[in-house]
Amino acid sequence: MANGRNNDSLMVKRTNSFLLQTVGYTLPTVCIRPGPKVRDWNDEPPKVDMSLKQHIRAGDPRTTVLPHVNQLIHTKYNRQPHVYIDGSKSNSGKVGCGIYDGVSSRSHGLPEACTVFSAEAFALLEVTERSESDSVIFFDSASVLSAIAAGNVKHPWIYAISNKAPHRNITFCVIPGHTGIPGNEVADRLASEGTNLPSSINLSQSDAMLHMKSKILNAWAIEWSENLQAKLREIKNTTETWNDRPSPTERRALTRIRIGHTRHTCPSCNVQITIKHILTSCSTYQSLRSSCSLPTSLRQILAPCPDEEKKLISFLKASNFIHQL
Repeated sequence: MANGRNNDSLMVKRTNSFLLQTVGYTLPTVCIRPGPKVRDWNDEPPKVDMSLKQHIRAGDPRTTVLPHVNQLIHTKYNRQPHVYIDGSKSNSGKVGCGIYDGVSSRSHGLPEACTVFSAEAFALLEVTERSESDSVIFFDSASVLSAIAAGNVKHPWIYAISNKAPHRNITFCVIPGHTGIPGNEVADRLASEGTNLPSSINLSQSDAMLHMKSKILNAWAIEWSENLQAKLREIKNTTETWNDRPSPTERRALTRIRIGHTRHTCPSCNVQITIKHILTSCSTYQSLRSSCSLPTSLRQILAPCPDEEKKLISFLKASNFIHQL
């Protein structure tokens, strides 16, 4: 057992050393989800209320929204304590959440790697742990509410909420955001204020992985943009993924032609054969290139644009290259 822990520690050190050299960042501290990924069939689910979605659509004006919200509150939740929460991410990437119960208010800062989903989940957990029983929590994230209702509890804070809410008889109610609902407006302001606060909260595993992936992809993009000698830079300026063609034959042909692989020589031009030569300057294929409307720029010819790919495929088929690449 000790040997296993030592191996884990060594792997973390090596990973952190690699990440520090590569992206200038080390693995963040992750909070552990202490339970199964799916709610047991006999566990009592939390109370969720998505009834407003039956009457309100995205983009409805506040003159349409407010009457429905007020009716729901006064007819269904008139006697219960109300709490409003919200999460926010600033333009600079800082994350926060806000909580307002009609009397008191508080803001929390969260790690920059947190998503808005996690910010709202954290606020919900805070309320679930501290609020009175029978409280109703209003918030505008249907995705968080759906995660709670579905019983998919991979996220540690959603897991904790799902376990604690039923025992306190707390109800989660989704409301439309930014439509003038007073409590929601206060929570939104508090969440924005929270983005300026420091944080020592551990990340969820999903947020940590997403953040590290983003860091690595960004480092790769910078390295690619600075490597002016890379052969593929002539046709691909970024590291963004290009969509594949549905046909395996066409996929293979486009991949090989983009990376410059060919088994052919050019007998008519007396020059070393290259993909660029065939597609842009070989006299043998000049009329065929024109009839297929190939552009003169290699980057445009090999671009991941369906229209340009169609022209290139036509040329490859007409010249019989497609089956020889």
